[in-house]
Amino acid sequence: MRCVIPGQHVKLFGKAVQCLAKIGSELYLEGEQDTFALRTVNSSRSAFGCVTFHESFFQSYTCAGGGAGARQKDDSLDDAADDTSVQCKIAAKSCLSVFRSLATLEKTVDRCSIDLDIPASKLIFVLHCKHGITKTYNLGFQECESLQAIFSKDLSVNVITTQSKLLQDVVANFQTSQEEITMRVKATELSFKNYVDDDPDPAKSLLTETSLDPEEFDHYCIGVEASLTFCLKELRAILSFLDAAEQRVTMHFES
Repeated sequence: MRCVIPGQHVKLFGKAVQCLAKIGSELYLEGEQDTFALRTVNSSRSAFGCVTFHESFFQSYTCAGGGAGARQKDDSLDDAADDTSVQCKIAAKSCLSVFRSLATLEKTVDRCSIDLDIPASKLIFVLHCKHGITKTYNLGFQECESLQAIFSKDLSVNVITTQSKLLQDVVANFQTSQEEITMRVKATELSFKNYVDDDPDPAKSLLTETSLDPEEFDHYCIGVEASLTFCLKELRAILSFLDAAEQRVTMHFES
């Protein structure tokens, strides 16, 4: 597998790496015939993240299997199995070393090439910088199965769509040390409240709550009232990436 990320897309790819690294400690890479996916799952397997890049995102993209962590299917087989696929996983921390200073990379990197050296079990990142400077990172990888989360958005009775900036403004009201928040939804209101569990003295805890009207969302459809508690750190990471990618947030959930 080999792909080249043009300079104007390096920052966004790095944002995806940084986002997923805040969710899980390992990054699962999966290359298909026309897509490249980064996936991760947290240690308690309560959060799963996936960012998929189409081949048009890259300056050039070639996915060729064979060997450990990869498979290549013959064109003579049925249509469901006529593509090439590559899977491997690397430590998120090692990948972060490549995309640590995104502001600097945005200014100095002309392109970033990614090569999968299967015999050497190495994933090679090469940053081609201005003035002919190149930086090479050789990251060890392990073969793995495809990482997939089993869920169905179609079965969710509640669907909310909004701009990521709206939710970023909401979570900015909570302390950075806050671990979890609770989202409560009704047909007439959505509220966020910091989650305090087994506090010996609740009176001394800082309680923060903010509410939003349905009119503030692009789409607001609530079939049943619900209360959900989740990790604030992971939510912040997702919203930061969506803001950089200029994408909206769509939430599908039940009670």
